Amino acid sequence: MAKKRKGRYLLVNVIMRRSRALYSGAKPLVKIANADDAGDVAKEEIATNRLKVTPRKVPPKLIDLAKQNM
Repeated sequence: MAKKRKGRYLLVNVIMRRSRALYSGAKPLVKIANADDAGDVAKEEIATNRLKVTPRKVPPKLIDLAKQNM
């Protein structure tokens, strides 16, 4: 369940970032007849494998320096 949840949030994040890029003037990678919404274009780009979704590596854990110097 946790992996499914992470994937869903990753997908939403990618769609939002791509939508913002399209609103800013980026060229769409697919042609859609009813392309009223940039979110729909972004979803179609992902569905047709024109846009690749890859998760980033997990950021390193913060080290508590106060505990290290004890």
